[in-house]
Amino acid sequence: MTVLQYFRDTYLFQDRAIVVAIRPHDDVEAAGKWAVVLDRTIFHPQGGGQPADRGQLRSCSSTVGDDGGAAADDAPSTSSSASASASASATIFDVVDVRKVDGAVLHIGTFRKGTEFKVQDEVCLDIDAEWRLNNARIHSAGHLLDTAMAKVGASLREQLVPGKGYHFPDSPYVEYQGKVDAAFRETLAAQLNEELRELISAATPVQTFNDLTLRAAQTLCGASEEPASVANEGGDGPADFRVVEISGTACMCGGTHVRNVSELVAVTVTKVQGKGKNTRVYYTVTAPVRGN
Repeated sequence: MTVLQYFRDTYLFQDRAIVVAIRPHDDVEAAGKWAVVLDRTIFHPQGGGQPADRGQLRSCSSTVGDDGGAAADDAPSTSSSASASASASATIFDVVDVRKVDGAVLHIGTFRKGTEFKVQDEVCLDIDAEWRLNNARIHSAGHLLDTAMAKVGASLREQLVPGKGYHFPDSPYVEYQGKVDAAFRETLAAQLNEELRELISAATPVQTFNDLTLRAAQTLCGASEEPASVANEGGDGPADFRVVEISGTACMCGGTHVRNVSELVAVTVTKVQGKGKNTRVYYTVTAPVRGN
């Protein structure tokens, strides 16, 4: 089982790990892609409505330069030939997809330079920090929307219960169980936007709780009854659940999140749409202004 470092620190963009397995990736072997499994990872796999991280694995004797090539990251050498040799022998693996299968995180990609990694090799991990933070902001915005919905829900004839979320950059939304009359959808969007502005202006923290039993996770999420699976086990079960909470609204989640909703700058509901017996709420997240 791969240790998930991103559970504890969204802002950890570099790390080291040990290769525990490597093989051609089953589904795309003809395309030359490989799957690398590490003892731990900072790469978030696609899942829970969030896209996978992307970045690189590389032999730890090298770093990646501005031109995409490798340069020695050991102490500077007085010999230019020694530095050139280290660069030439470096292995760089571009991670283009990440999946989690039976507890193991598969880093899927291609070797850009150098020979393949070997089991027990130490590798350096570098993720695309901008991509990571953008995905974390979009995912946290979806949870903030749940908080806003819980606060304005009293005005609805039918309570909307969070269902699935789509936290990809192209058109993120949260789908709720329950319907909203078409005549009330614009009003609901306006109420949600007002609540979202207030939550962000209050700099509401995003709290994560790791290593929970199912019973503890369900309690934090407001379950009124003991889960059947816990009752059948006759105990609390393994402590490998995680809960994310914003202003009293909590749910189990395995995604990456910002520390505080102020990092979202602004979240805007753009459309409330009926989807069968459910309701989809689409939203956008304002990109932060970069410093000079």
